[in-house]
Amino acid sequence: MPEKMLSITCPICGRKYEKPVGELAEGADLTCPRCGVKLNLHGHMWKDLQNEIAALGGGD
Repeated sequence: MPEKMLSITCPICGRKYEKPVGELAEGADLTCPRCGVKLNLHGHMWKDLQNEIAALGGGD
């Protein structure tokens, strides 16, 4: 079964890109492939992603 993917939207350039759910965890570092901004998953951004992961049916 293929790994579930989650769409991430860059807050700077607005580009959407896919990340495997298994790579997303609190404190994970993400880099936008278009503008290069580096994001650290924490706080409200992490909570929002947790809700999206739960809606997908979890990270299994």
